[in-house]
Amino acid sequence: MVKVKVEYYGIFRDLAGGLKEETIDIPSKNSVKLKDLIDYLAQIHDSKIKEYVSEGFGEDLKALILVNGSYANLESEIRDGDVVSILPPASGG
Repeated sequence: MVKVKVEYYGIFRDLAGGLKEETIDIPSKNSVKLKDLIDYLAQIHDSKIKEYVSEGFGEDLKALILVNGSYANLESEIRDGDVVSILPPASGG
């Protein structure tokens, strides 16, 4: 079992039912890919989580995902005890 802490920011907090963070248990022996976690989150919360992560917000704006404070992509492996942060893209001037 891989247990990770997921932190939600911006719209992702809304899509996760208002949760700021939660601990997720994913059945696996050692590690899973980040895309597997996103698929799981889409099942237990709003499927738009997956849509925004994989397709973005338009105009080439993609969600930012950090694993233990470092940028990650959907092929990144996550392990037991990791912290995954999901943020909307930064914008402004």
